[in-house]
Amino acid sequence: MPSLLSAGGRQKVLAIFWAAVIVLGVGVGIRVFNLTRQVGGRSTYGRVRLILIRRLGVDPTRTRPADRLGPPQGEGSLNRQELAAVLAEEMGISVTDEEANSLTTVDDVVRVVESRLGSSQ
Repeated sequence: MPSLLSAGGRQKVLAIFWAAVIVLGVGVGIRVFNLTRQVGGRSTYGRVRLILIRRLGVDPTRTRPADRLGPPQGEGSLNRQELAAVLAEEMGISVTDEEANSLTTVDDVVRVVESRLGSSQ
């Protein structure tokens, strides 16, 4: 069967293919680096704050350590079970529903995370 591309055409197609692979690889590498820097290089408070803002939609101005999370239920509340699930996913820890419902401030969340991680960050 005759080739659809000449030798020079095949070389160009391969060059374009490998250039695309390199560009995509660099893009993925940059994304991984950014995620590692954002999460890995932060204190426990910084990691918890990012989770509250990005995953749970908390207003960034309401994420200081002493800020209250709001009531466990009702309007303007932060769903504590969702918080526990996100902490399990993002931080690899488990928080019971009872513990989640007892969290009242951002600092409470940080303390629970640190106790589970055995960290003193």
